[in-house]
Amino acid sequence: MSDNVNVIYSTERERERERERSNSTSSDIDTENRTPYTKTPEPENKLNTIDNFLKHFKIKTDNLTVAVQGFGNVGSNIARFLHQLGFKIVAIADVKDGFLDPSGVEDFEIVENQFFETRSFSGLGSPANSQNILELPVDILVPAAIEEVITRKNAYKIKAKYILEMANGPTDFEADKILNNKGVIIIPDILANSGGVATSFFEWYQNINNESWDKEKVNGKLKVKMEKAVEEVIKTAEV
Repeated sequence: MSDNVNVIYSTERERERERERSNSTSSDIDTENRTPYTKTPEPENKLNTIDNFLKHFKIKTDNLTVAVQGFGNVGSNIARFLHQLGFKIVAIADVKDGFLDPSGVEDFEIVENQFFETRSFSGLGSPANSQNILELPVDILVPAAIEEVITRKNAYKIKAKYILEMANGPTDFEADKILNNKGVIIIPDILANSGGVATSFFEWYQNINNESWDKEKVNGKLKVKMEKAVEEVIKTAEV
């Protein structure tokens, strides 16, 4: 399940940029036939899951380092939102290339503009690729491209403390056991990118009941639902 990040397009530029993100080779989202005025929650609600996890483990978000694999619709958006909240984005890689900047990205718009205009991260930092980015010593690793990029072959090399699964099934079963034994906390894909599905349910509910909620109400309901889901997943994991 990929997390559709639908946008109310206000300008043709915004529509084109969203299409560019979605057509990236690391994304499995196709927006060619998407209705551009779909009602959605605020983008930051995508971060409810990781925010609740970090609060549960009493971890401050200040200067937490992040590496993102995949810069399509999902990867580019989650990287941007994490950056806006103060996380330090030190590495990003797509299927073709990537970059590493230990000091963290200062101006995320520069990264976005360059990538979506040239399909390259050249010059933004030290060269990196979609494989070695997985093994960087960061706080949070975000696989946001394709499935099974973390396997028993590279699980032992993973140095991240947390893995936020934004792709579908990026960690295979054997790797999951290895990482668990290493103490790596995995925020599973079925939870991490479920906000879009929950919002689709809200839209369906409004339609069949002839209701129209403002985005504040949608945000509020989504926040409550995601907080409960996170609590239940943590309780299950701790049993």
